[in-house]
Amino acid sequence: MATPFTMPDPGVPRIPLERLDLDSEQAARYVAESRPFVARVDWRALAWTPDHLRATVGDKRVTLHKRDGSRVEVTIAKFLDLVDHQREAAAEYIIHNYPVMKIWGFDGPNPELACLLADVRWPSFIARDQVKEIYVWARNVGWYDNKSHCEPNAAAAINLQIRGKKHVWLFPPEDAGLLGAASPRAEMMDPPFFSAGQTVYHASPDHPEFAHVRCYEAVLEPGDAIHIPVFWYHWFVHEDLYQMNFNIWFGGPTIPVSPVAAEWSYMNALCIALGGFKHAKDKFFALPLETQELLCKIANTLIEDRRCTDVKRLMDAKRDAPRITIDPKLIDKRSEVAGGGDPDGSAGGAGDLPRVIDKRSEVAGEGDPDDVAKKSG
Repeated sequence: MATPFTMPDPGVPRIPLERLDLDSEQAARYVAESRPFVARVDWRALAWTPDHLRATVGDKRVTLHKRDGSRVEVTIAKFLDLVDHQREAAAEYIIHNYPVMKIWGFDGPNPELACLLADVRWPSFIARDQVKEIYVWARNVGWYDNKSHCEPNAAAAINLQIRGKKHVWLFPPEDAGLLGAASPRAEMMDPPFFSAGQTVYHASPDHPEFAHVRCYEAVLEPGDAIHIPVFWYHWFVHEDLYQMNFNIWFGGPTIPVSPVAAEWSYMNALCIALGGFKHAKDKFFALPLETQELLCKIANTLIEDRRCTDVKRLMDAKRDAPRITIDPKLIDKRSEVAGGGDPDGSAGGAGDLPRVIDKRSEVAGEGDPDDVAKKSG
């Protein structure tokens, strides 16, 4: 007899997610500020059922992963049949761990499934060239706990619940150090080269810091869409119902600075410095053990020590650092006419010292570095 499912509990205070109008200026501002929210939508996609998809795109083909490590192409109608009998199909196929129906890929819309986009009202804050991937997910495995993780694709998401119901907990990337996200040296170079991806799920003697994490919560039913910002940890528990979701991954011009973003950038740089992602793992483990441990320590420090990405904390940490010393022989003397070699000199003509030195005039006084501007009119 199967063990009854017990709803997990993070064991920390929960912050209810705000509910906004998806088309509002406030929603667009929250997306720009990397803040999560839930919105109620009335897209025609909410009418999608397995039978509707069979009738509309059932003859189109998708790729499934098999338990033996191979891949096989099947029609969407066949895939939906497998989902209808997912417990039996799970002996041969891996269905619930992978998005299967790809509407949009990194190279643009999938012409086979692009007709489904007519049932989606595109959010105004997502430009077409920002879209990275769009998938339809379908699951039918009873209760399913996907644990807390964040995506390595550096993308935000709008996830629409079409069928079923799920419980959602979100944790901000600034709290990665409280989530036990750092990886040991032996695992940090495993694809997708993102050691901060998986986390712990509750406070324990090994991770007492989890008790201080900020936990945002929502329950999604059909018609609810959730915005998950870049690198936010998300923990979904799907209830014992047929689940169907529509997910848009999208990016912006910049990635907000956070411990997770810093570690993601560092790992990319490390792999590139080692000659590329294909052989990065082998190259890493060919390094002296002492070097491996140092590189791992840097990755973990980026995640666990907020001083690395918080300007105020960083400046406080640097108060005891050695002061910059300048050799007078290296000072760039500028001519009175041209202002010297500094490309800004001809415009300002204001100083004799490198830009790192705050040269104040005797007239302006030496107290406030802004006095020069004030006195000069």
